[in-house]
Amino acid sequence: MPAHSTGGNKEFLSVIGTTSSFFYIYNMKVAEGRVFNDKDNNQTKNFMVLGSESYKKFFGDDPLKNQKIFLFNVPFKVIGKLEERGTDISGNSLDNKAFIPLKTALKRMLNQNHIDGIYILVDKEKNLDFVRKEVEKYLFFKHGKKDFTVMPYSKLSATQNRTIKIFSKLAITVSIISFFVGALGIFALMIISVYERFIEIGVRRAFGARKIDIILQFLMESFLGCKDNTRLLDDEFYALKNISLLIKENEKLAILGPNGSGKSTLLKMLNGIYMPNEGQITVEGNISSVLEL
Repeated sequence: MPAHSTGGNKEFLSVIGTTSSFFYIYNMKVAEGRVFNDKDNNQTKNFMVLGSESYKKFFGDDPLKNQKIFLFNVPFKVIGKLEERGTDISGNSLDNKAFIPLKTALKRMLNQNHIDGIYILVDKEKNLDFVRKEVEKYLFFKHGKKDFTVMPYSKLSATQNRTIKIFSKLAITVSIISFFVGALGIFALMIISVYERFIEIGVRRAFGARKIDIILQFLMESFLGCKDNTRLLDDEFYALKNISLLIKENEKLAILGPNGSGKSTLLKMLNGIYMPNEGQITVEGNISSVLEL
């Protein structure tokens, strides 16, 4: 719930209404001040005990004396600050909580006459089943019907572990589905890229590139993201468009020039081409119009 301190700090505060036994059951120790007692609870005192993180959010390193927290403009005197405790059996942090007397919470904050839960500490583990049965009998006698659940810590822990496993499997399933969706997306982009570059592939094959060379090129472009990585290479090769290409083969030269066309994109397609050392390469006519994409 929204809360603010006397210094004007506004934060969201998780408040628990409980009795003094709560601090004993959870082994929560006081760093400064004290916790409220049964007398404070019976008198519905506006007292508050803050966890270590909650206190730091509102007051920092300031001393405890004369500190107040306002809940819905109702002032609560901060009488204690707890040592760092960690999480409870449900995995919720106890350090960012605020604790007020149970009757104060019921009458002045919630305006209700029933509680949400009870924590019971058993002296020995072997007495756990006996205590559970006695508690069930007592609650059934008081309520007249079984509208409650008594859950030992071992069962609660097992339920929590089961829930964690279910969410872990769900996360793995979602990851696998995401992987396959991403793979299909990449596959589709590769196919589109191939169809858009039929002319380029044909020219590469004409110059002697093998199928494996073209396949490796497309795989590498897909791996590198194709956009930013190939754009830089394309710009570098585009700067060479007016330079004639000399291909040496058995001491014979085949010369390929721009043939007067400033828009030739032949050299832009040199990225990834493998030039074989065997076979004769013959180039005839002006091919710049064929290579413009």
